[in-house]
Amino acid sequence: MFLEQLDKMGIDNSPLLNSYESEYLNVVFKDSLNGFDFHGKKIGFISSGENSKFLYFDMQKSIFLIKIIFVIMVLISKV
Repeated sequence: MFLEQLDKMGIDNSPLLNSYESEYLNVVFKDSLNGFDFHGKKIGFISSGENSKFLYFDMQKSIFLIKIIFVIMVLISKV
């Protein structure tokens, strides 16, 4: 699963997605893909800097970690 491979996403700024990045985007956008598959595709990330792909996946990692911490805090508060 892609969550176990977060450290392999956004490791470069190549417009060509690696297999982990394409799998992640396929899952995130599954309801709106209409048969489209991100595997082997080049995509552009719109931002004001050169590191937009790196920054996108870095932000996704941060959001995921914040959600994990929140769930742990909720579980601890119920004990």
